[in-house]
Amino acid sequence: MRLILLAICLVGLAGSALSTTVVCDLSGRGDFSSLTDAITGSSPDDTIYVVPNGASYENITLTSPRTFIGSGFFGGTTGANQDAILGIVTFSTGAAGSRLISCE
Repeated sequence: MRLILLAICLVGLAGSALSTTVVCDLSGRGDFSSLTDAITGSSPDDTIYVVPNGASYENITLTSPRTFIGSGFFGGTTGANQDAILGIVTFSTGAAGSRLISCE
């Protein structure tokens, strides 16, 4: 019984450790230059840093959970004077738990 509980705990920890972070920057200096590509190239529960640059990102539809972080990510001043401007964000049923932080 103890081995089963240990196995369940290890699987749970491994799943949470697999989430990654990607950078979306319209200028092309990040991992992706569009939110659509960042969503497609990431996995559920990943974090997408959205670099604010005064331009608006495209409309997106989320079908699984993601966290989007705009100005001030990495704890520094990157884009601290402006918000990341997203187009229309549509949340489908599977996107429960998604978060938009410092995004307009």
